[in-house]
Amino acid sequence: MNTYHSVTPFLLDRRVFVRDATGLVRALSPTDNFMLGIVGITPGVALVLYNVYLPYLYPGVNMTLGTLGSIPVSLIFGATYYLLAISMPRSGGDYVYGSRIVHPLWGLLPNWMYTFVNVAALGFYASTVGGSYLGVFFAMLGTFFNNSQLMSWSSAVSSVNGAFVVALVVIWASAIINVLGIRAYAKAQVVMFIIAMLGIFVLLGILAVNNNQTFQTAFNNYGTAYNVTYNGMISQAKSAGWAPQGFSLTQTLLALPYIAGFSLATVWPVIPAGEAKNPQKSMLYGTVYAITVAGIIYLVTTILYFNVVGDEFTKAVGYVSNCGCTTYALPVGPYIQFLTGMLTNNPALIFFLGFSFLVWSVILLPAFYIITTRSMFAWSFDRLLPSFIADVNDTYHAPMNAILIVAVLASLMGALSLYTTYVGYAFNLTLAVVSCFIFAGVAAAVFPFSKRARHMYETAPPIVRKKIGAVPIITLIGGAEAIIFAYLTYLDGTSSALSGPINPASIGLIGVMYLVPFGIYFGSRAYHKKKGLNIDMAFKEIPPE
Repeated sequence: MNTYHSVTPFLLDRRVFVRDATGLVRALSPTDNFMLGIVGITPGVALVLYNVYLPYLYPGVNMTLGTLGSIPVSLIFGATYYLLAISMPRSGGDYVYGSRIVHPLWGLLPNWMYTFVNVAALGFYASTVGGSYLGVFFAMLGTFFNNSQLMSWSSAVSSVNGAFVVALVVIWASAIINVLGIRAYAKAQVVMFIIAMLGIFVLLGILAVNNNQTFQTAFNNYGTAYNVTYNGMISQAKSAGWAPQGFSLTQTLLALPYIAGFSLATVWPVIPAGEAKNPQKSMLYGTVYAITVAGIIYLVTTILYFNVVGDEFTKAVGYVSNCGCTTYALPVGPYIQFLTGMLTNNPALIFFLGFSFLVWSVILLPAFYIITTRSMFAWSFDRLLPSFIADVNDTYHAPMNAILIVAVLASLMGALSLYTTYVGYAFNLTLAVVSCFIFAGVAAAVFPFSKRARHMYETAPPIVRKKIGAVPIITLIGGAEAIIFAYLTYLDGTSSALSGPINPASIGLIGVMYLVPFGIYFGSRAYHKKKGLNIDMAFKEIPPE
């Protein structure tokens, strides 16, 4: 197998980068990057989760207003990364921006954390495919067709061992897709994206032709086998301690940054920017356009869903299924595809609705490899990690070693998620992720004033250098983005219900992960200095293509 290897030791003192060219190819079209942006947002996963959990956490939230308000907030985020990405269209995302504009550590710190989180997330999400998606799919079909075999399959893949087998299959299948190269990934993404998006349109169509009365009837018919009714679910929630609340602007504003920052923001297309055709157009499609379209999907879905299912019922069933204080009798959680599926007796629609949301859970996984391996590649290409991580196969133009490392680590994470309680106790992935995005906002804000990056700013596309009065637009947008994510970090750091476990183990793990880059940078710097190579020279220019 032929590969692009690091330079020979004889040439090491002459080259600050691992080699003169990355070996990656620009194969992702603007449309590919648009789809990658939507995949990073993942409406099919977010809609399943946030219409259940946010109304539970914030009983006074108006989800329609929260979603509407989140769109402009998310566009600030998207615009920040768009402007940075077209200034430095190379693989590595905020690692490249921060390391060139501010300091190598300013780029490595957030990108290291974000990569660690997404390797962990690959294993975690893979571990949920069996129980939360494939199991739900079988259960939807089994209950509709009254088929005990399908219900048995649902139980099997939802068990710990079954879920782990499913996790290993999807983790390593996703690795194979990536080993075959960026073009193979793009083709797989197109197929899955079409199926997944069609599922969203089917869901919207079903909701559009129904109303609350038809849903109550459908839910009562379905719930007969479980001794559950629409009004009975609301009464059960009240008996368990839930109290209906009217509209609360405060709670809606508290929910807004969660929707904007965690469910509607995406940086995924900018990380493989070195493999994007026409970077200016591709980055616009992958950030600003993707966020806008996903925001519209969220808004329309939320309006239709709450109109049909009902605000009070949604909050009541969310409480019953999450509080741990009463019994939730239905075989599947109150997820949007499950409840919407009750509104049709068409077996083809029920099958496709369940299958398309299963695809939404799977489409994430190959993309996790793209965003994690390209960051690892960038660190290695700048000689912060061993050069073999930047080796690229010259047939498929894929970083094989990085892909293998991610697959192994994700498999271990899947096992930890399913067989231990450590992940639930010590991994606050939400807090870790949102804290990463502060760095890029600061880098964008100071970009026009950075002496070390002056020539990069001066040669950036004209839109990056535009001003409002005397103030560069990128400074205003980047500053706003940093403030938004500093606030979101504060919210997540003070609310375990919103972000995840907040305890010495979880905070300690985040602290340790933020300390590791210091060891990597200073250790690598000292190691190469002994060999007569000043790696800091790499950060004075944009990496080669």
